This record gives sequence, C-alpha cells and structure tokens, in this order.
Amino acid sequence: MYSLLKNTVLRLFRAPLGPPAAPSGEHASIEVVRAAPRYLSYRLLGVGCLGLFVAFAALLSFALGFAAPPLWIVSALLVLVFGPLVALQYFAVRVDYDLRYYVITDRSVRVREGAWRVAEKTITFANVQNVRVEQGPIQRLFGFSDVRVDTAGGGMVQAGQHSVAVSHGVLLAGIENAAALRDAILEHVRRRTDAGLGDGDERAAALAARAGSAWSQEHVAALRELRAAAEALRRAAESAPPSPGLG
Repeated sequence: MYSLLKNTVLRLFRAPLGPPAAPSGEHASIEVVRAAPRYLSYRLLGVGCLGLFVAFAALLSFALGFAAPPLWIVSALLVLVFGPLVALQYFAVRVDYDLRYYVITDRSVRVREGAWRVAEKTITFANVQNVRVEQGPIQRLFGFSDVRVDTAGGGMVQAGQHSVAVSHGVLLAGIENAAALRDAILEHVRRRTDAGLGDGDERAAALAARAGSAWSQEHVAALRELRAAAEALRRAAESAPPSPGLG
C-alpha cells in the first residue's frame, strides 16, 4: 500500500525516484551511501509516540464523555484532525528515508534529503575544514551516528551579547559505520590538499571563498592604501640626501 501511494505521489509531483547523479567532471571514485534502516526506525519511533499520545487523549475524552457528553466531541475532533496528521507524518518520514542519498566522490560529497521539499547540496573537498561524528544517547541505542562535514565560508550569528561563528556544510544522517566514512572523507580531503586543491578553477574558487569569509572590500582597500603609503615612504627615504656629520 505504501509503495503504491509513494510511487503515485512522486510521479505526480515529478520527484526523483533514484539516486542523484554525481557532480559534473571526471571522478576517480563514486560511492553511493544510504542511511541505515535503524535510522528509519529511530524517526518512526517519534511518529509512533505522537500517535500513541493522540490515541490516549481520544480514548480518555471518550471515556470521560459518559460523565460529560460534550467531551465526545473532543474525542471525535482528536481522531478526525490529528489522526490524518499522524498518518501524513508517517508517510513523510518514509518518503524522506527512501529519497535520502549521499553521493561521495574523490572530489566532493552530495546530499539529497527531504520529503515535501527535496533538496540537494554539494560541497567540494577543497573547502572542507572539519569532519566529525555526532551521536546522541538515543542514536547510540539504535546503533548509528551522524557525520557532519564543515566547510570554509561560514558567517556569524548573534546570540545575546556575543557573536557565534557558524560554519557551512552538510550532514550525513543515520550512518551505521560513521567512523569509517569519516576517515574515508578525510582521506579524500588530504589527497585534494596534497594535489594543490585540483585544477586552477577549483583552487581559485576555494581561495576566493576563504578570502571572502575573512576580508571585506573595505579591508582590502585599506590594505592597499597602507601598502602605497609604505612604498612612498621607502622611496622618499632612498632619495633623501645623507645627513651631514657632526663636528
């Protein structure tokens, strides 16, 4: 039933059914990674808890309705309104899992995720600054972790009276062997760095992204003015006649 409904909805909205294509260009290796089945169970657990809460509230309202008949209306509303919402949430979680893909090449990583709004994000290893494994207590119980890949070019977010640096990147959620995947990505990053960040266009883009995150146009203009002033002082000192000696 679910497969028929999913295929019908995805074809109706022209959503992708297979894994995303690798980024354009030549790649020495391409690997398609999926989230672990336990990741789906983990997310469905939340939907199940919500469904149990709605069912308990509806049954309680129905039972109390014998003493106060208006509560039967509350019970009916809970079933008619929140019941379809829980079913819709279940469908969205299943679709998100089926459409979730991680495509890892020797040059980049591409993440596709989402149910109602399918999104793809690609980052090149030339811009990667950090790769880390994250695991909460419930994730540890289910036996999977998340791999987060941070890149250069982040911004600042105001948190109270302090500014907090926020980095860009992608999240590979629900990875069963997260440590091995982290090490593989780090190896790709190391090879790209040793090779000089790839071709000239890729290197220029990486340097521009890093420079843009640290320097504004005003900073660059001020540095140019300082350099011009320093050169003028040097030329003046070189052309000045020597000072006469004393005595």
